[in-house]
Amino acid sequence: MKFLIPTDGSDASFAALKEAVMLAKKFQEPSEITLLSVHDDIGLIHVRNYLGKKELQEYLRNISETEMARATRWALKMEVDIKKVIKVGHVSDTILSYIEKTKPDFVVMGSKGRSGLMDVLLGSVAQRVASKSASPVLLVK
Repeated sequence: MKFLIPTDGSDASFAALKEAVMLAKKFQEPSEITLLSVHDDIGLIHVRNYLGKKELQEYLRNISETEMARATRWALKMEVDIKKVIKVGHVSDTILSYIEKTKPDFVVMGSKGRSGLMDVLLGSVAQRVASKSASPVLLVK
């Protein structure tokens, strides 16, 4: 079974990883678990003029690594192998594109993420992914 866990370092995305691992163990077959971190660089377009594209991408990669550190430590402790993927782009579109490309059996993600203003009801990224994904999506609180 292939599981995709879009992550932003939030408690909800960490809970999604735990849920995916629990599901993987119930299936009792080899599973592939991928953490996907996506950062949108559109708001940093002016910063690119001062830093350069390569430096900006390195900055966003470092943020993603930091956000995935907790999940990585937990997975090591639980003796679960995970694959980490880092992308830059519009968050929901990039996640949906990755789903289309890799065709996971399940997408498990937090119902709300790091953006407090957008989290009034259901996180906007979670809502878009759940409504447009070709793979089944499990939203975790």
